[in-house]
Amino acid sequence: MEKKDLHRIISMWLCGLCVLIVFSPLPVQAQSISPVLVGSNVWINPQDAQWTATGKVGVQIMRIGGHAYDKRMPSDSQLIAWIAQIKKIGAEPLIQVSQYGDDAATEATRLVKLFNVDKPENYVKYWGIGNEPWLQAGRPSLDSITEVIEDYLKKIAPKMKAVDPKIKIFAPNMCDFKHPVYESLFGGSRDIAGKIPGKDSYYIDGISWHRYTGGDLAHAGLEDFRERIQACKRLVDRANDFHHRTGEDALGWGIGEFNSNAGGGGTCSFAAGQMFAGIYMDCMENGATYAANWSIKEGGSSCSGTDFGFLNGDNSPRSTAAHMQIIALNMSGDYVSGKSGDEEVLVYGSKNASTICAMLINRSSESKKYTLKLNAGSVSPNELTLNIDAGIDREFSNRINGNESQLIVFSNAGVPSEKWTYNSTMDGQWATREPLSKIPL
Repeated sequence: MEKKDLHRIISMWLCGLCVLIVFSPLPVQAQSISPVLVGSNVWINPQDAQWTATGKVGVQIMRIGGHAYDKRMPSDSQLIAWIAQIKKIGAEPLIQVSQYGDDAATEATRLVKLFNVDKPENYVKYWGIGNEPWLQAGRPSLDSITEVIEDYLKKIAPKMKAVDPKIKIFAPNMCDFKHPVYESLFGGSRDIAGKIPGKDSYYIDGISWHRYTGGDLAHAGLEDFRERIQACKRLVDRANDFHHRTGEDALGWGIGEFNSNAGGGGTCSFAAGQMFAGIYMDCMENGATYAANWSIKEGGSSCSGTDFGFLNGDNSPRSTAAHMQIIALNMSGDYVSGKSGDEEVLVYGSKNASTICAMLINRSSESKKYTLKLNAGSVSPNELTLNIDAGIDREFSNRINGNESQLIVFSNAGVPSEKWTYNSTMDGQWATREPLSKIPL
């Protein structure tokens, strides 16, 4: 073979290799489920029975925040006691420091030092600054409150990061996802998503907001949250791109408070639990760090007024607690998207090294026989077909009753092992859990 022919062959081979590299599809990065996704709020000094129930729920993060604590922080001894309880149930604490006063930055700095330097056994990774600043200021113009938020965050956050640059600060915890405020603060004219001048750390590590909704919770209520979650994710992506924030430095997001509106029994309803399960689906899909319901128990457990608790008066679970438990105790690893042949039945999943989980939410009153596929195959409304894209060529057939939620646990080979079930007749009870020895025919 002549030398020029050899050179031509090598050149053609290298060219082909380049084409293969350029045009081969890159692997899609799976969306990890945050290990602190399922959260709640500490409020009105929970007693031992409430802490025990919260631990049984499997809550993964507990926020110490709200209007009262923004105006007057609990004492150091109270905070230390709460942090100990939070860690005892296996959750992470999130402390909200105040936005108010000339000494706000000094006080916030002192608290970071107290927990992360002086008492490292009580280390607090997650922090917030301020609570619902627009609402607490009497609903001024959005432009004016955005200026106020920028001012106090840029004064307080650098002081906190100077004590411990590894903490994660989420803000501003508006009472709703007010688009003009968040777009200005995160990559806009009053940007707080960039680095602190002269430092490697950032002012803010996550966008946080609150939302309470009413009406048809399992349908319109869930859609209400979905619109905000998707808008938040778009803004997070834009701000990360603008500031080149990636990996551990990437801007995250979280919901500091959520529930149904006050009154009308919404927080006590079965539909509220299904809304919670749908919110966590959207949070997983869009990479939330946490979503913390408000709260454990309050308002005399009357299902009216200020009763936003997930526990009944006797500390038994409501639908919200039961749905949180099903998700918190089972779903981890990577989020797995789902498809349903019936819009009344929601389905999504998770996959880790040992298990695959499928969450099914039947929002109708009709009992339905279904076939669940563990791959991305087609779905049908005729004999209900569902799937989660877990990459396993296996099927599971069963029935889901009306107004019922199920979670099916599979091995990583697609063999079913157990089923968790909760329905509208089970208020005051935890979900049932039954073993599955084989795939039903």
